[in-house]
Amino acid sequence: MSGYGKYSDNHRKMVVHILHTASWLDTKISALLKNYGITHVQFNILKVLEASHPEPQSVGKVKEGILFSNSDMTRLMDRLVTKNLVVRNICSENRRRIDVEITKEGLDLLNEINPGLSAILENYYADKVTQEEALWISNKLKEIRK
Repeated sequence: MSGYGKYSDNHRKMVVHILHTASWLDTKISALLKNYGITHVQFNILKVLEASHPEPQSVGKVKEGILFSNSDMTRLMDRLVTKNLVVRNICSENRRRIDVEITKEGLDLLNEINPGLSAILENYYADKVTQEEALWISNKLKEIRK
């Protein structure tokens, strides 16, 4: 699959453009997050935990919810714990399970990041894609992943 050459069909062309767009967005978002001392994967972990807050989540559930799967969740969690952005606790119902939850510092960091993230994203596509088109694209991409 070459990046910009001839395509054997429009489906292959679509896949290449989706991959290029994902990489392009990741680069833009990662550059912003670097200013806050976190990676894109760490940001995604915080967003998953923010969505379930105040309920803790198992590490397995967090891994299911992040955009970029990474087999080394322990090291990722260690870094977030060290930064005081999440806490780990042994689950009271199952002592073999470790639950994680976002801290106040983690929530504050997300609140600090959100305006910059919104500005980045809106500057790149808000004037190119309507809300209706965005919903259609989202639904189609979700359908492809099923």
